[in-house]
Amino acid sequence: MNAGPRAEIGHVMTAPAGPRRPAASVALLAGAGALLVALAGCASSPAPAATVTATVTVTATPAAPSPAPAPLPPVSPTGTALEYDCTSILDPTALDSLAPGFSPEAGYVPAAGSLAADVLVVDGTACGWLNADDDRLTVAIGEPDAASLASYEAAIAASSDPTSDFGRTVDGSGYFTVVNGVGDAEIFTSDGYWVSITGPQFAAPSDAGGVLSAVLQVLPTG
Repeated sequence: MNAGPRAEIGHVMTAPAGPRRPAASVALLAGAGALLVALAGCASSPAPAATVTATVTVTATPAAPSPAPAPLPPVSPTGTALEYDCTSILDPTALDSLAPGFSPEAGYVPAAGSLAADVLVVDGTACGWLNADDDRLTVAIGEPDAASLASYEAAIAASSDPTSDFGRTVDGSGYFTVVNGVGDAEIFTSDGYWVSITGPQFAAPSDAGGVLSAVLQVLPTG
């Protein structure tokens, strides 16, 4: 006897579960991931730029020694008062012969800081003559005291050339220089007189010799 149809019992197929990872492996992978993230962060941050400090050593060069200053005239120079008329120093005949074209300059006053002005400081005499071109010839005569005379001569010797080539014998010492086209003859006699002569016509000491001879003839020892 056949039984009735069998009721088929449905079977639910379930996929077998895969093998489980141990908990330690999971933790290890998580740690490795964190390390990679950290390394990636370090790699993306630029390294700080290196700082270079330069050290410069400066060596001071010693300054060249300054030349010794020329001796200065005395603070309070004095002298014996000398009063000469300019026409007695160079009379018209001598003037025409020695400095043709020059005539006395009325009211002549030496320029401040000139040697002729220094002669006046020691109570000397200063005279000037002009020509048509306003070129000036000057003669100054002074008799400073011994200390002042020595000081003035030392100052002049520091800036002029010593010479005795005035075309005549000079009992003393002489100096000559040319400044801005003007010859300058300075004579210090052994008797203590100081004679200063300047003029554009004096290119050499001998050019001033004639005027110097005329001036020395005026002095008591001339």
